[in-house]
Amino acid sequence: MITAAFPILERGGNGLDLTDPGMTLRDYFAGQVIGAAFSDLFIGWRTRGEPVVEDWPTGLAIDAYRVADAMLAIRQSNAIAQGREPQAKRPAGAEG
Repeated sequence: MITAAFPILERGGNGLDLTDPGMTLRDYFAGQVIGAAFSDLFIGWRTRGEPVVEDWPTGLAIDAYRVADAMLAIRQSNAIAQGREPQAKRPAGAEG
């Protein structure tokens, strides 16, 4: 099971129908990391005179998803420790 952030439910013939699964929780976590990480990069460029690496967006995105994956792993281990059913693991590098 993949946990989604912000799914959209609408009234349908059978009650509520899932009309848009929303983004994955992994995507949501990565998006939260991007703001903080970009802020730090920007401060480094502007105030410390650090060089701008040409492919910085790719590196930032990779790092954001690494942090998101770590957050999901901790979330999974906490569920197990608390006796809850863990969610299905996603293969490394899987989309979403």
